[in-house]
Amino acid sequence: MTYNGTTEPISDILFMEYVAYNIIVPTVSACGVLGNILNLLVLTRGQMKAPIYIYFTTLAVADLVTCLLVFFSGIAKGAAAASFWWQVFEVYFYLGIGSISTTVSIATIVMVTVERLILIRNGQSAKTYCTREMAWRVCLVIFPVSIVFNIPYFLAFVVDDGIQETHFYRGQYYQIHNWIRFVVFGLGTALFLAVGNLLLILSLRQSYRHRKTLLSQRKLREEKRLKEQTRLTATLVGIIVLFLIGEFPTHLASRQSAATLIYGGDTSQLSSDGYRTFKLVVSVLMAVHYSCNFILYCALNSKFLSMVSRVLLCLRAEPELETSDMRVTASDPARGMNVRAQGARRMSAGRAAAPAAPGQTGSGHISPLKAHLGGNGHAL
Repeated sequence: MTYNGTTEPISDILFMEYVAYNIIVPTVSACGVLGNILNLLVLTRGQMKAPIYIYFTTLAVADLVTCLLVFFSGIAKGAAAASFWWQVFEVYFYLGIGSISTTVSIATIVMVTVERLILIRNGQSAKTYCTREMAWRVCLVIFPVSIVFNIPYFLAFVVDDGIQETHFYRGQYYQIHNWIRFVVFGLGTALFLAVGNLLLILSLRQSYRHRKTLLSQRKLREEKRLKEQTRLTATLVGIIVLFLIGEFPTHLASRQSAATLIYGGDTSQLSSDGYRTFKLVVSVLMAVHYSCNFILYCALNSKFLSMVSRVLLCLRAEPELETSDMRVTASDPARGMNVRAQGARRMSAGRAAAPAAPGQTGSGHISPLKAHLGGNGHAL
């Protein structure tokens, strides 16, 4: 038992909730907000041109919204649990908008996993499906679909002398919707990402062996491109691991679906110590999950880390091309000769336009008189 400054004891679960919801969750979520803002500043720069960065940008937007909501929800569940306005926030903002943002995150992780698997397993299909245009189309579809799918969560609760369930919450349609969401976005997504993650890890092992072969053959350009793809794949593996740890349990612990999925519709169980402890642990894991992508990007992607340094130092990044972009090299004679020819023409035009100096002919040679005088017009 803990005491609140008087002789009245406070139960252990109340103390843990106070610490978690007032200190741990807001602190972690605030770091997540800053991290996702930095993610957006870096990912929206022109140098990040690979299609996967479009998915990462969408993921950063969704995670930023989620971290903001989790930050304020921690306050709503902690110090301000009895406040009318914080209950309004919890019911009319956090439950609905939070469901939308988490759905966007889940769908984006699934689609970027599909993109990686296509790129690794089927190079011919990658030319069609692993493009920036396709990535933009997929992300633009994810947002409206997520909004429509999560509309029921705006209708499940009202604030009336506390948070109360509505008739819609007790209806059959809402129960079916909860099970569909759990099967599709919880269990189904977790199984798909677990299998996809295994395939990605196997591809990483093959990539490392292939890179050693290319390096021994001095194929540096191909080795550099493969190294970039390997870093991106490793980043995605880290994101999936975080998802499986931090996101999947929230489908069971969330206020929207816990009574349906765990307690067979008995809402009185939501006030039990067992459920409150479970929800507390899941809330901390959720905050960590949506806050750690920035750390993953920096740890696993040297290009991203370099761009972060430039953003933090307020330096204007020099234009850099993706490793897959065309470059003017010795192995590209046509483009190299064109560039050299253009430079030669500009230099010739500059010499022709420049006035001849005294003692110098228009052809650029020193006159005999000037040579006799020592080259500078004065006697030796």
